[in-house]
Amino acid sequence: MLTASVADLSADVNEFELFHGTNSQMPSVIAEQGFNERMAALTGVYGAGSYFASSACKSHKYSQAHKDSSDLVMLVCQVTIDEPY
Repeated sequence: MLTASVADLSADVNEFELFHGTNSQMPSVIAEQGFNERMAALTGVYGAGSYFASSACKSHKYSQAHKDSSDLVMLVCQVTIDEPY
């Protein structure tokens, strides 16, 4: 597994390490296809899209176990964001 350290982040492009909670089937899809807003739920608080959080406890709320497992999944992602509002 390839992971980024804080030293690999670029402040020039507003890059951060953020958390993303998901179900146990999505990590392989995300690894192959990346984050895709077409796969996102339309019922998100701010509309369709990929949501990331700076604190793990916020993303943990969106982690879901598969029916055959009790494992919860949370990804640590290297994300470039626009100017925060």
